[in-house]
Amino acid sequence: MIVTLSKGRAMGNGDPIIAAFIGLILGMAGSIVFLLLSFIIGGIYSVILLLLKKKTIKQHIAFGPILAVSAMLIFLFGHQIVASYINLLIR
Repeated sequence: MIVTLSKGRAMGNGDPIIAAFIGLILGMAGSIVFLLLSFIIGGIYSVILLLLKKKTIKQHIAFGPILAVSAMLIFLFGHQIVASYINLLIR
């Protein structure tokens, strides 16, 4: 959806395929937290690159490696992250 709405400027065509594959492996709860974590990590990484003047607002930042890092965090610490996220929603 992001690819279609932004006409490929906000996210590449391969990123949704990678995210969908990882989502199939993680299941529903893991997928939601995985996507949320991916966007948070991507946002923090982008802001750091902008502040350090390594990238400008017009340059692209690869999202695939960020998806991979998020997936690895969910694989390693998934139960703790999902439980923390659900606890935040319940409060």
